[in-house]
Amino acid sequence: MNGIQGKVRTTLAGDSFRVASETFQEPPYAPTDSRARITERPYPEPRGGIMPRVPSKVRIELLKSVKPTVITPESMKGNMADVGLRCPDTSTASLQGAIDEVRSQLMPSHLQAFMVAERTEGVKKQATAAQISPGEALSRLLSDDAQGLVETLQDADHSTQNLALMLAGRHPGTREFVQELVRNDDTAAELLDVVGRPAPNAHPLVERVLGGAGGQRLGLAARVAGLGSPALSFLAGLAEQDVRPLATTTWTPDSTGVVTGPYTAMLGNVIYKDHFAQLPARYQARTQQFPGYSTDLSQGPEFMKTREAVIDFFKKTCTAATTTVATQINGNDLEGLVSTYIEPMQKSVDDYTINKNRLIYLAQNYNPANQTADGVGIIAIDYALSVENYKRKEKHGGDTHQVKLTMMARGIQYPGAIGFSNLCLDNKLITGKCDPICDITKSWYAENPQYGLWPADNTECPPN
Repeated sequence: MNGIQGKVRTTLAGDSFRVASETFQEPPYAPTDSRARITERPYPEPRGGIMPRVPSKVRIELLKSVKPTVITPESMKGNMADVGLRCPDTSTASLQGAIDEVRSQLMPSHLQAFMVAERTEGVKKQATAAQISPGEALSRLLSDDAQGLVETLQDADHSTQNLALMLAGRHPGTREFVQELVRNDDTAAELLDVVGRPAPNAHPLVERVLGGAGGQRLGLAARVAGLGSPALSFLAGLAEQDVRPLATTTWTPDSTGVVTGPYTAMLGNVIYKDHFAQLPARYQARTQQFPGYSTDLSQGPEFMKTREAVIDFFKKTCTAATTTVATQINGNDLEGLVSTYIEPMQKSVDDYTINKNRLIYLAQNYNPANQTADGVGIIAIDYALSVENYKRKEKHGGDTHQVKLTMMARGIQYPGAIGFSNLCLDNKLITGKCDPICDITKSWYAENPQYGLWPADNTECPPN
């Protein structure tokens, strides 16, 4: 087929198309799941940072997820019941129709996710915002069986609290991700098991990791490092970055690897809103094109039924992700993303209001045989959704609600050796230091020139 540019792609396999003015053949893809079978692009053509098909590769270690997160009527019904939405629009048949409508507009792609997460505010900030004590906030966030941890954790540092909520929190998507991550790590699997039992604070492993018996004298990373558990070290790194995983996607980070943890941290650094705004100037000074893109998908107040509001919100989420990168994101990973959105509210409030964010960590065309990808990237979506008087039903004077959505998205991709070099430089601009993984990766390219050459003009990170 001929390459096309700026047009809708109408087939899934063997289709060539243009990215960054370079024509290439997309690898054949035979979808095995009917959820992914569609014949045309439903969302705007991706407009984001350039991800050209180049010979150069990026090293990254990922594992195929056993059970990626999917949306089901049962999970949606439970979540919507949590926010007080019980009506014909939330029946199983209606919700299945909503899911099918969203799925019909998703397509498979080799730009796939290895984590969907959120940047958290920490327990103490959440408690202050809700005007409750840290202990009460922890009680709401921890699972029923982990309530014995409240006393231990209420005075712990925020990183320790973050890790505890990954291991023993109520969010099902977080627990599913952690289960994937720890499946080959006996120590982490044991800790995950015991924190879900009654009186978890009595277990020596829980005391050591989560701060009992004087463990708070050491920082979280130091406490975890002594256990020899790669999975716990990876989760501790996320906890210190205030990042919490929310869903399982096509790939899961291989915590035993060398580079995936540092990559994840650096991607999180550069996509932070204030940090992202600093990056274009660095590229302009080097007369390089900035590989990032941002977009505003906000909408003014509209009156909508519950089902319409849910579908519209989910579609805008997919659009936000798609328009910030150069290639359509894998549809099943977008499904994992939208599965995280509806969250419980206090039953006493009249308006459903959430102010949240989502992070999507990406790898392009990952090859598990040699643990390389064409590139890595990340998308951040910041959103505020309000549904006025969301409990009102037709018998109360109407079945529509005023819905207002503010949604900002930004994304950046780093292809090949040049891309990873730029990630190192971008991260150094933000943090003021060169991450040690940059020196390790530069040496890897020197030892594996078939995957690309480190740019000679990067003499800053690592320094020559």
